[in-house]
Amino acid sequence: KIFSHGEYLTVEIHDNGPGFPVNLIEKITEPYLTTRNKGTGLGLAIVKKIIEDHAGDLQILNQDEERGALVRLIFDVEKLRKNLT
Repeated sequence: KIFSHGEYLTVEIHDNGPGFPVNLIEKITEPYLTTRNKGTGLGLAIVKKIIEDHAGDLQILNQDEERGALVRLIFDVEKLRKNLT
């Protein structure tokens, strides 16, 4: 879903999987943190850095116990416009 509200553009990604581990959700974007045997733990850290470099904010949440994860990207349109010029 994509929303425009005032000076902000929000992109929401919903899934219906198990969601993020509650005990890791606050630090899930830290480099080298992974829940997988073969993972490097760099994916979400890189995504967060790219979003922040483009005047955005990354929010990672669980919708609730039955509905899975919610990832929200929020961009300040005016700051983004300035960064692109």
